[in-house]
Amino acid sequence: MKNIFKTIACMLVLLSLTTVSFAQNLAYSVTDNNQDASSRRQQFYQINVSNGETAYLGDLVSSSNQRVIREYEGLASIGSSLYGVAEYAGLTGGGVDCNTGDDPITGLSSDLRILRRGPVQTVPTAANPTPPLVAGTNGLNTILGPQIGETCINAADGGTESGMGYNPLDGFLYSISSDDLFAATGVRSRLYRISPSTGLATLVASVTNPDFATDGGDEFPYLDGFTVFPNGEAYGTEARFSQDPNGGDADTRDWGGLYRINLATGDSDFVKYLFPTDLNIDTGLASRGTNTLFILNERGIIYQTTTAANTAVSAGTAMRTTGATSGAGGGAAGLRIAGCRGAVVANPEFEEGITPSVGGCRDFEGFDIPVPAFN
Repeated sequence: MKNIFKTIACMLVLLSLTTVSFAQNLAYSVTDNNQDASSRRQQFYQINVSNGETAYLGDLVSSSNQRVIREYEGLASIGSSLYGVAEYAGLTGGGVDCNTGDDPITGLSSDLRILRRGPVQTVPTAANPTPPLVAGTNGLNTILGPQIGETCINAADGGTESGMGYNPLDGFLYSISSDDLFAATGVRSRLYRISPSTGLATLVASVTNPDFATDGGDEFPYLDGFTVFPNGEAYGTEARFSQDPNGGDADTRDWGGLYRINLATGDSDFVKYLFPTDLNIDTGLASRGTNTLFILNERGIIYQTTTAANTAVSAGTAMRTTGATSGAGGGAAGLRIAGCRGAVVANPEFEEGITPSVGGCRDFEGFDIPVPAFN
């Protein structure tokens, strides 16, 4: 009898480990729409980082069909609760300090909000680009949870990008505000500490790389991908500016950078260059409790690497759905993103050639892998 109980216990442990392992493959992202200027959908996706398979979870609209203007480009989880922070810019690209009293859906000030899952939504298609929302029993749609609060950062410090991670050592969310239009000779990124209970952001410091002359990277890195490990180590990525001055060396990491960031001072240590070519795009960054990092190319490619300086970046996998007829009408079978419609063969999943009123996606930037699984 004891042996039977031991066998059952072992089976339960293995099942639990399998479930956790699978759950840690599931990441989440929100497509942006340039603060609603593009009139394209902001869509919430589940992404399996092991094979690129996607699941469309819904558009970011309210139960009364109000479109969301804020771009939730920073995603981070506390346990199985997923939080989104909007980029630190208003509709015109300039910072918005704190518009207390604005509509919680369409207000322009940056805020912290809980994102959630709910009833299964109808996947948009070319024939049905804006299907009616499937409402839950509480009358709300699947995505938008409660607004925690506005970040209220100084408008002059606002950036057009954001990234976020959770530090379990002190119980705060940390966020990077960055702008790729900031001058190369000045600060491009700022680090903020955010209260998960109020949403209020406090400036920690500007992000600098004091040892850039000897260790590489940029003096003022532009960081739009951001994550924090359970041990409090924070990392940021970019794929626009950092360039290896020794591009002819044996490795193929010549462009883009991975930086380790001190959450107390904002100082960054350059870790390594990442990509063989100049991608000139934005990134999202996620981890799953180890030194493994997943980098999301805004055009729908996932890369995997580690925090070690001498490790290569894997070629990545295109995001896709398993259905041969789902997703973008112009994409190849097996490489389509569910609900993300496109028409240009060279770049079929995104905005080129699309009438905004009938859909099309822009960028995938917010990125997080909740552990335990998000629900």
